Amino acid sequence: TIQRTFFMHKPAIAFDFDGTIIDISRRDYAVYHDLMQDLSGSALPFGIYWPMRRKRTNIHLILARSGIADKERINIFLQQRASLIEDVKYLVFDTVIPGVVNTIKLNSSWVTPCLVTTRHDVKRLHWQIGELGLNNVFRDIIIAGKDKTKYYSKVSNLKLIVGDTENDIDAANTLGITSVAVLSGIRDADIIRLSCPGFIEESVASIDFPRIMKQ
Repeated sequence: TIQRTFFMHKPAIAFDFDGTIIDISRRDYAVYHDLMQDLSGSALPFGIYWPMRRKRTNIHLILARSGIADKERINIFLQQRASLIEDVKYLVFDTVIPGVVNTIKLNSSWVTPCLVTTRHDVKRLHWQIGELGLNNVFRDIIIAGKDKTKYYSKVSNLKLIVGDTENDIDAANTLGITSVAVLSGIRDADIIRLSCPGFIEESVASIDFPRIMKQ
């Protein structure tokens, strides 16, 4: 009974998925690169494109530098990117960030890891989770909308939110929950710092969860 009670009351940690658990940089770039070919643009090198994305550079500026400035092709790009970004053809570019799974599993005896992610295609999300060997890592998987606050609030006994964007950190601040911003995703340190996270770490693998949870 004591063990069961302890399990029920373990503190929960909610993790974002894209950029927090998995590296999405190559998928994001592949979609952009292929669309530039289709639209007769000139794709920037990955080493230029991805840092611009991480600095939250306006997509119109990125497209302008890629030779796409007219409204028609910009609209086509935006529409096509939205439809392709969760296509299996591009999801296969994603990889699990090194050390993330081991770190979560090492702490799973005393915390409950949950996943809260904004994805449109639930079937493909579960396919990808299986393909990446993540089926047994999280207790719950919650599909969130653009405003993640109400979805994070559904996690029982939530004590910590870990994510790579302002969507995660802003939600944590609204809910009064400690947050950790990781730099493994689509925001660099300068941008994510503007959201005032409780902590900033290179990745989930570098987080000292016992230290943070005690504060």
